[in-house]
Amino acid sequence: STVDASSPRSITGVSEASDGLAATLAEGLCGRWRGPRGEAHEVWRTPQGFVCSSAQGSGAPRRADVWHDAQADLVWWGGFYAEAAEIRRQGGSVRWYGSDGSW
Repeated sequence: STVDASSPRSITGVSEASDGLAATLAEGLCGRWRGPRGEAHEVWRTPQGFVCSSAQGSGAPRRADVWHDAQADLVWWGGFYAEAAEIRRQGGSVRWYGSDGSW
């Protein structure tokens, strides 16, 4: 997936979520991921939320903020979102949806 930095930020950050939910979310989200087109992603937690570094082929890595909208329980990454409850439930894969609901 690619990152569209033009999506609006949500009102709340991951630091405002309960510590237990935030820790479980971090367990399901942080680490190294491989996208459907072979692109590499690495996600790590910061005091403000999460950061994702993405690289495809020999191109320079791109960094993007990943944040948790605690009110909607969604995780936003550029123009994409994932259901935080789904991330907490399953390990190994994350289903990202376009801001229009597509995937």
